[in-house]
Formats: sequence, structure tokens, C-alpha cells
Amino acid sequence: MHGTTLPPGQGKIVTCVRGAALTVVVDLRVGSPTFGAHDVVRQDARSGTALCLADGLGLAYLTLSDDTCMNYLCTKEYVPGTIIDIDALDPALGLPWELSEPPVRSARDAAAPTLDAAADRGLLPTYEDCLLAYSSFPDTLTSEEAAKNR
Repeated sequence: MHGTTLPPGQGKIVTCVRGAALTVVVDLRVGSPTFGAHDVVRQDARSGTALCLADGLGLAYLTLSDDTCMNYLCTKEYVPGTIIDIDALDPALGLPWELSEPPVRSARDAAAPTLDAAADRGLLPTYEDCLLAYSSFPDTLTSEEAAKNR
């Protein structure tokens, strides 16, 4: 699972342009009322489902076909050294991967810390810092404002 430090942050819109994937988003914002909570979306090339991720959210996906290709539209350019790695198999997260065998992961992903370990090391963005970053976007709602409008 990957997120981005704040600053610089990096929001993104994620789509599946080929194949299919089970996409998981986790709240990485320390102090957030939903810290560690997740949502799961099945994305495939036919559905056109797009996910919009704000700063402070982590993303992981399990490809469901060999030819899966994900597309990211990012709010900022990639800055080396700003990626946050979290173990997507962290039992405390309880992510519903429904794996029948161990997944193929990079050495970097396999060595990633748990969410709690990353928080203890000060690697994660705070909820307050994310809210401050969100407020700099013109004509946008905070998550609390969006929830009130549902």
C-alpha cells in the first residue's frame, strides 16, 4: 500500500484501463476519525469506475487478471523519497483480499511496516495537516462537509 508524505502530498484519480483489480483505499491520516478504515472497489476496464483519492489516503490493489493496467492522474509530479509504504497484508487492517495463495509482491512492499509501526515512526500525515492542505484547494469540501451533504 502506498501513500505520499505531506508535504508535498499527491492526490490522484485512479482508473483501470485494462483487465480488472480489487482496489483498496485506507485512511492513513493520524488523528482522523476514520484512521485505518478502508473501502474496497472492484475496478475494470469496462465499468469506467474512477476513484478520487485525497492527500492522506493509501492505495493498494490486487490484480484480477494477468493483463491489468491501472492509470493514475496525479495532482502533482512524483517527488522521489516521498512515498509512504504500508504492509497491505497487515492483519490489523483486516483487508478483504480473499487470497487463495500468497500474492506476488515486490521486496519493498513485502518489507513495508504495519500501519501502527508507520504511525509510531512518524511516517504518516496528520489529519490536521491534511485538512489544512485541503483548505488550499478552491471550491472544495472537507470530508465532514461532504458527509453532511450525503
